[in-house]
Amino acid sequence: MNLSMIDQIFINEVPFYANHGVFAEEKSLGQTFMLSLVLYVPMERAAAKDDLKKTIHYGEATQKAVAFLQENTYGLLETAAHRLAIYLLDEFPLLKGVTVKLAKPGAPVRFSFQSLGVSVTRSRHIAYLSLGSNLGDRKAMLDAGIDRLKQNPEIRVKKVSEYINTPAWGYTEQPDFLNAAVEVSTTLSPEMLLAACQDAEQSQNRTRQIHWGPRTLDVDILLYDDEVISTPELVIPHPRMTERAFVLQPMTMIAPGACHPVLHLNMEQLLERLNRKEDD
Repeated sequence: MNLSMIDQIFINEVPFYANHGVFAEEKSLGQTFMLSLVLYVPMERAAAKDDLKKTIHYGEATQKAVAFLQENTYGLLETAAHRLAIYLLDEFPLLKGVTVKLAKPGAPVRFSFQSLGVSVTRSRHIAYLSLGSNLGDRKAMLDAGIDRLKQNPEIRVKKVSEYINTPAWGYTEQPDFLNAAVEVSTTLSPEMLLAACQDAEQSQNRTRQIHWGPRTLDVDILLYDDEVISTPELVIPHPRMTERAFVLQPMTMIAPGACHPVLHLNMEQLLERLNRKEDD
């Protein structure tokens, strides 16, 4: 999401007293902090209707933000800013993104300065995941994997496809798979979302002994917004999703219009193309 294209509400340098810091006296005695926010909110409807309900009340946003920072204590400003950003995104559905700046005017540093602090920007992203299992109670494995994703405070599971039974792909001398697709809204980066997917796999004792071999649970990232990523650890869009009916069929159940950012074809079109190829 390109936040630079979205309207902004500015809240600058609000002083408040709280107990954040790595030193014991900072947590016990507290100190003054300065909070600044940039709220990324489309304002066309609010401006057209002159209606506060169609935007975000900056007074309410400030009050909630300060209360959050006073009710919770963190060692690092980085943690406080990150957790506040996630909290605000959850509190205000109209919010497309937020920048949180936390400054510490009295930081224990042996230099002359006006203030020291951190700035973090967070937004929600739409990602699609593919889940599969062909060992043990396959449905229970998929259910448990989805529940594990739901336990992550930075992941919201929005849609889950029907579970479909499919023959093994690649290495075929193994039991049939049960497959599903899941749509999530997340504040995690692609790399951190990958770690969350691997955590879900590990929760079901996933092992990697045979390439494309049997597994208790497999969780792959198919799409992440319209990003194209190619690193040794992660490739998005998933490089083999267009070859796999067991991926495309569940995807058409929950997001038939989701577009492949390289091929510029949606899930229905990709499945139709794959079916024609298999019929030839």
